[in-house]
Amino acid sequence: KSAVARADPKVVSKHAKTLRKRLCEKGEAVRLLELLDQTCLALGVRYLDELGLRIQDVDELRALRHLEGLVELQISAFVESRFVATLFDLEAELVSVHGLRE
Repeated sequence: KSAVARADPKVVSKHAKTLRKRLCEKGEAVRLLELLDQTCLALGVRYLDELGLRIQDVDELRALRHLEGLVELQISAFVESRFVATLFDLEAELVSVHGLRE
């Protein structure tokens, strides 16, 4: 495999942030894999490694991965700690712990 010129992670992060803001303004969910795909498409590549980067190199993508991980942990803890729980209860818990909103 030939060496790949490394893209500037700040430029890639800026593209990802712009795309994330557009999705949020439309009221759409923002998911890491979808944002990653859209960012790569905007930059004319299929995969981030074609730019010589990994998710952890790009601030915007790394932060979203971290947030998704926190939410997954919270959901797991919530489900494991309750015998019976509703989605309403879960939503209220996520909002109170992480400040997440619809």
